[in-house]
Parts: sequence; C-alpha cells; structure tokens
Amino acid sequence: MLTSLSPTRIPLDRFHAELSNICGNFDVVSAAHILERGIAVADRCFGHSDVSSQSIADLLDVSVRQLQCAFAMMGTTPTDYLLKKRMEKACQMLEARSRQSNPALVSSIADNCGFNDVSYFNRQFRRMFGCAPGQFIADPVTSDLKA
Repeated sequence: MLTSLSPTRIPLDRFHAELSNICGNFDVVSAAHILERGIAVADRCFGHSDVSSQSIADLLDVSVRQLQCAFAMMGTTPTDYLLKKRMEKACQMLEARSRQSNPALVSSIADNCGFNDVSYFNRQFRRMFGCAPGQFIADPVTSDLKA
C-alpha cells in the first residue's frame, strides 16, 4: 500500500516503486496531471448527482484505474474525494440554513450537493459527523464539526 504523503517525505525512488506496485507501469508526471485535472472537474461539478469516478475518467479521456491511481497519490479515491466535497458543501448549506427565516429542506440541500437519494445522504452524514443533518447546527457539540 502507498505510504501516506505526510510532511516527512519518502525518497522519490521509493515513492515511484510503491506507486508502481499499486498501479503497474504508471508515469508519475502523467498521474500528477490527471490528478490536477480530476480535482478541477470534481471541484466544479460535485453538485451534479451524475458525477462519478467513471464520468470524470470519461471526461479526462483516461481509464477509471488511471484516475484511481492518480488520486492514490493524494491518499484518497475519486469517490471519497467527491463525497468529502459534497459533505463540505452540505455543512455550509446547513450552517446557512440556521440563519434563514425560511430554511431549506434537508432533502433540497442533499439534492444541491449531488445526492439524489436523501436516505443515502442521511446515512453518510451520520457516519461522518455522528448526527443527522437536521441536528448539525441545533446541537452545540456538532456545530463545531467541519468537513
């Protein structure tokens, strides 16, 4: 498994060897370019429910495996990255909801963040933050949580 890319950097040749073990003969320069482009697409389009690893790979004209290997350099997967971006936006919208006179429904927030299934959104939110989305701001303990 690829070691974490923490502040203590591993030697470049060891990094290449580990990446090669995971992804086969894979050009790190190309992987960095794929990662940069993949992040840009995910950051722009995460609010659309049809955005997935497959759709990003198709847009970049690479295989899903190449996209996964590129995101592995960052210690994550395209799917996890999309989920994190969606949850960050959901938290922002839930915080804003607490200040609105006519607050948005949790289902609308889920939809705006790229979740077409509110039950899945609720499960993932509870798994990440330990509370339901509707309780995120109401509970002083969880209101300090950030994605």
